[in-house]
Amino acid sequence: MDATAFAAIQDIPTVTWRIAPVRTDPADIFVLQYALATLQDLPDAVDPQHHDNVRIDGELGTTLQRQATALASTRGLLVAPPLILALLGALVLGVVLRTLAVSRSEELSLLRARGASSVRLASTAAAEIAMVAAAGALLALAVLVPTVGISGAAVLAASAAIVLPAIAAAAFTLRSAMRSNTARSDAGLRSLAAVLLPALVAVGVAALPAWQLFGTGGILREDGTADPLAAAAPALLLIAACALAPVVAVPLAALAERVLRRTRGISPILPLRQLARRMGGAAVAILCLALAAASVALAVSAPSAARAAEHATRVAGMASDVRMIADDALHVQASEVATWRGVTGVARVLRTRLVVGSDEAVLLAVPSRELVCGTRLPVGSDGGIPMEITRSLADRLGAVSGTVLTGQVRFTAQPVRFRAARIVDSLPTVGTGWGVAVDAEQLSLIGADITPNELWVDSSEQADTVRRLRAATTHPARILTAAQVSAAPVTSVAPSVLSAGAMAAAALGVLGFLAAASAMGGERRDEPVVLRALGLSRRRQRAMRTGEAAGVAIYAALVGGALGAVVAWLVLPVVLGVGA
Repeated sequence: MDATAFAAIQDIPTVTWRIAPVRTDPADIFVLQYALATLQDLPDAVDPQHHDNVRIDGELGTTLQRQATALASTRGLLVAPPLILALLGALVLGVVLRTLAVSRSEELSLLRARGASSVRLASTAAAEIAMVAAAGALLALAVLVPTVGISGAAVLAASAAIVLPAIAAAAFTLRSAMRSNTARSDAGLRSLAAVLLPALVAVGVAALPAWQLFGTGGILREDGTADPLAAAAPALLLIAACALAPVVAVPLAALAERVLRRTRGISPILPLRQLARRMGGAAVAILCLALAAASVALAVSAPSAARAAEHATRVAGMASDVRMIADDALHVQASEVATWRGVTGVARVLRTRLVVGSDEAVLLAVPSRELVCGTRLPVGSDGGIPMEITRSLADRLGAVSGTVLTGQVRFTAQPVRFRAARIVDSLPTVGTGWGVAVDAEQLSLIGADITPNELWVDSSEQADTVRRLRAATTHPARILTAAQVSAAPVTSVAPSVLSAGAMAAAALGVLGFLAAASAMGGERRDEPVVLRALGLSRRRQRAMRTGEAAGVAIYAALVGGALGAVVAWLVLPVVLGVGA
């Protein structure tokens, strides 16, 4: 613009440029933050002597920071599905390889009798599995090429998918070739120790990430990036919790077997005794199905947690549909705004600084209906102005309900006495940070200047309200809408991805359960003859095995679902708590 355009204006003109990004896709957030940081240096570049009073203000930086926080939190939460799927895949693969090795035990014994070494047999089995795994890895890489491309991590994962199954196949083959089959299927009472050790390892691995997550109150570092250790906590907590399910099943089966011992008949005493004394195969089946059910419970809980995070984010940035922020004082009449189309409520609010000792907080002087309680706070006999105070500030000051605090408010000669009438988790436009809210009418009684500098408008026609507010104001002001501070475009991805991961986990969990159940049946090949001699027909034996499998499945699904719901209740609010 040519500077001569202002020559005809006698007064010094004030020109405002409104700068807004063309789009705010999640992929552009960090680029926009860099551009905004560069823009902040513009006044010093164009007006180094500060003659023209050039300044840049607005809420774009806060909005971008909120979006970046939501993005990092969502990315951290999405670590859970790959970890759970990797564990379920490893369990299924292990069961299949073990079953294959057991089915070849007689063949391996014959080969060893003819002079074949165990190492050679294991190497042959490893080569067979490596060829199959290599075909799958190459197919996966071929799918990645036209979609997202091949990265170094993808190549490393493909290599691991070939090497690890080969090592597992060699180990199972070596074990099967050297193992003696003289032990009874229900021999010993070592089931508890056998399942307790892996459970303790899982709990130990999950302890440090869980401490990091809950100790820091989130998965974000100070620089805004996700902490990998804390991000892995949800998945590791799910795995650790589900690893305890087989441990609990051992004493439960032993207790049930003891209770039913006095009854007549071999069923269901025999299946319970086998579960209590030989949990190995059943533990894998329980773990697979429990992980699948826990993943589904986590995915079911994710939408409500995402909505709660979105609500917390809006509370931290907005108190209504439209928020108008003036630099000094409002120059728009609330009575006029109330008559506009779609407007259902208008509130004039003073937002200023409150200094209590060495701490600085936000003071909101609002109409009584805008308080969290929705009504006027009761006045005490101590003369202090009743206030709502956020829990974080109350903890900082050591305040409880009824505590009287003294603070300095702008344009007041003497400190003001406040009484904590209610401690709340968050306040509108403050969130969970340090802030207090008082009734503007009660604050005016002490002679404080309560000239409002914000206008909160509830409107069903947000676009029209924003347009008319911009036209009505005669002084610089910022106008925010709920859509501008919303983190929904970012956090809404988490439920969808978790649901997809839960479906894949459920499919793998069912396959793992069926594979483990089949392996359990293969290990009991000597039992049908004995049970037949005791008078059990093949039909009764099938019914007994079916009942055992159904009982294990029901137990695993119920326990896994309950554990998943508990972990989701504990973890999701912390991971997605972007409104803090």
